[in-house]
Amino acid sequence: MSAALEVRRLRARRYQKKKGGMPWWLTAILALSLLASLTAVLGIGTAYAYYQSYAKDYVPILEKLEQSSRGLTEIYDRTGPEGGILLGKLQAPAQAQLLEPVKLEEISPWLIQATVSTEDNTFEENPGVNVKGLIRAAYENYVKGTFGSGSGGSSITQQLIKNVYICPNVSADEQTRCTDGAERTLDRKLREIVYAIELTQDYDKNAILEWYLNQIPYGGQYVGIQAASRGYFHKDAKDLTLAEAALLAGIPQTPTRFLPTNNCLRDDADN
Repeated sequence: MSAALEVRRLRARRYQKKKGGMPWWLTAILALSLLASLTAVLGIGTAYAYYQSYAKDYVPILEKLEQSSRGLTEIYDRTGPEGGILLGKLQAPAQAQLLEPVKLEEISPWLIQATVSTEDNTFEENPGVNVKGLIRAAYENYVKGTFGSGSGGSSITQQLIKNVYICPNVSADEQTRCTDGAERTLDRKLREIVYAIELTQDYDKNAILEWYLNQIPYGGQYVGIQAASRGYFHKDAKDLTLAEAALLAGIPQTPTRFLPTNNCLRDDADN
């Protein structure tokens, strides 16, 4: 076969390839790209469906807080609740929780700053969840161990959700279980995340922080910073010093470890 004839045949073959369509490798790339796009769309759709399945059960937090306060018995002077003087509050069980809610402006700035720094330093910017915390928790729970073996990665808003929606009105013996998350499940964590996002869309950060500081357990019978401040230091939350605020801010993270009554240092003369 002459060289000129071979060249003509090669040119004819290339022409037929161009006329017939794009190269196989380009077709494969486009097909894979299309498949990836479809998978992403399906993934987003599935995630949205899961989100909505949890969000439909979300109840406004004010309704939940009202339910949790119905067990209190308030004692007034003889003039009664309307304009009368509140003498005290009673709860039936001997070991019932002590809850004394206060406004955010009635809480020491030291305590507020220490709490945000300790529990969730992205609180002011995040959408209700600490993304870095969730990624760290996912790595610890799924890569390094089984679910529930690592940290929770919960934001302040998620912890508020847990204490109002998931572990409300627990007894003193159950506080450690709910706080330490011994019964942590994937379903509970997803519910926390969805409810936290919904709550952040409804209320500003100050309202969320105020509810959190009034609902978080501080060990023993003390729920909320005012009850804890009175119980441990016999003073109002607004009067806490820097050292006192730092001590109380650490309790919710690990109550059994940082509870003041369990970690008292005494002089030898007192033993």
